[in-house]
Amino acid sequence: MIGWRTVLLAALTAVSLVAMAAPAAAQQARAVFKPTGFEDIDYVSRTTAFAVATPGSLYISTNGGRSWRLRPMGNNDWLTALDFRSSTRGWVLGVHSEGVPGRIWYTQDGGRHWALQTNPSWCDVFTDIDFATKDVGVIVGRYGTILRTVNGGATWTEVVAAGSGPHLSAVDFANKRIAYAVGVSGRVLKSIDAGATWTALAPAGGRDLRDVCFTASRRGWVVGAGGTIRRTTNGGVTWKKQASKTKKALAGVDFVDGSRGWVVGASGIVRRTINGGVTWRGQKSGASAFLHAVDFVTATKGCAVGERMRPVGSTPYAVGVIRFTSSGGKYWKKGF
Repeated sequence: MIGWRTVLLAALTAVSLVAMAAPAAAQQARAVFKPTGFEDIDYVSRTTAFAVATPGSLYISTNGGRSWRLRPMGNNDWLTALDFRSSTRGWVLGVHSEGVPGRIWYTQDGGRHWALQTNPSWCDVFTDIDFATKDVGVIVGRYGTILRTVNGGATWTEVVAAGSGPHLSAVDFANKRIAYAVGVSGRVLKSIDAGATWTALAPAGGRDLRDVCFTASRRGWVVGAGGTIRRTTNGGVTWKKQASKTKKALAGVDFVDGSRGWVVGASGIVRRTINGGVTWRGQKSGASAFLHAVDFVTATKGCAVGERMRPVGSTPYAVGVIRFTSSGGKYWKKGF
């Protein structure tokens, strides 16, 4: 899920390398350079997780997030989101340069080789991707764009055309049929036919929303600007405000069940709930960073990813950050 760091668009290289296999030594070696920022993370099992970083880098952990190895993708894209269905098969979204259609990268061997899938729209920034099954998936992005596939990305169809609405920042399937997408000014969309059609719901407040997580067809949470956390128990018909105890931007949310969840955001903020968000308590991530995303594979094991800003003039200006916990967030350690 994208961090909306649009300032980076101007800095992206206009030319991208052709997708290629990374040298075996580079694939297996622990990363020796610092990416400018991690944007998204996805666990596929208790041991295996993937994270994407800019420029053009996939990282894999095979020990549950304690340490990470680089698998170069052979491109210089600003990578914004990913979704892996297994330890081998996954998708990554990339921004080549502003005004150039966004990229959809696909791998079926865990990131050793990549292929570009066709983007049928003129949307240049895709922000999130989620698959309901191994074949049915949805991508959202700038200008209200929504793409859908029913064959694993062999073909994508533009179901909501670019330019038809406000920016969308995140999408989440509650089950194989029901999905929700969120965006600027509290915008919430819902699909009950696996992303084929979408209906606008009443806004979840007026703040820009950055992420969404549903644990059941009617129960979910959204987070966003100004410390926004809102919960619905009726499928988005109404949203109840929850007290985050911060005014800083929140960018990521993840729940492992209807009670236990985490939110992350600016200044290394981490909040945890064990009662569905009735109360949220702060945790110390130990990272002076903007945390863009969070994912837990169990109630105790998870990671948060983001970027730590450095003084103006430093090279690079930002450095990627991964924080790992095996204690439900009581203690966070450096994963990268």
